[in-house]
Amino acid sequence: MGGVRAVSAQQAGFAHWRGSNAAMTTVQPTWMGPLIQTDARLSQSARISVSNSYTPAGTRTLNYGNHHTMGLLVGDRIQVNMMAPPYIQNNSAGLKDGFGDTMVEAKYRIASGDATHGNYALTAMVCES
Repeated sequence: MGGVRAVSAQQAGFAHWRGSNAAMTTVQPTWMGPLIQTDARLSQSARISVSNSYTPAGTRTLNYGNHHTMGLLVGDRIQVNMMAPPYIQNNSAGLKDGFGDTMVEAKYRIASGDATHGNYALTAMVCES
């Protein structure tokens, strides 16, 4: 078997996923992605976060998930994000703990340029919860 190597389906799928992201970097801006709002650039990703806040009375609210997403590239200009429902822990007798809403977001890249071509992105987004 001189030089022939078997590649598992997982390795091939991961290589395709990474290749799609690499191809997008050549036509998109080079700025850092935002932490809270949706990024105007297209990319495949999986993100989760936990937010922690306090009311003026000192009641703590934890948000597990915080509407971060699993983003998949559907084509050269389209990305679909699936946002799992966050679990919100209110730590308050007056407010119930529980899951928030599931959301789906579609993004369409109208135009963009990397650092040598204007460093910009114009993206249309639609979100449904």
